[in-house]
Amino acid sequence: MLLAAGHDVKLAKKGSSDKEIAVIAKKESRIIITHDNDFALPNLFAANEYAGIVLIKVVPPTFEKIAAALKNIFCQMKTARSFKGKLIVLLDEKSFWIE
Repeated sequence: MLLAAGHDVKLAKKGSSDKEIAVIAKKESRIIITHDNDFALPNLFAANEYAGIVLIKVVPPTFEKIAAALKNIFCQMKTARSFKGKLIVLLDEKSFWIE
């Protein structure tokens, strides 16, 4: 869905550790989009050190609900620069929380 919308997307290799993902995200200035709650822990991954972290907490986590939530946040934030240094938690298709 993100590729179809023209976003530059890179998937983590299967079995990648959180640390490996974080290193690549920092090096390539990528926004991390994840279901992994560890990325919301500032003592492990301080959002201000990244191009942004988006934590998906949509329930139930169906493709349709996640796609709608991502579309909403990308429409709200407008540019990749808007995500920089922020932890964004997607709660449902229309609700999110930003730290």
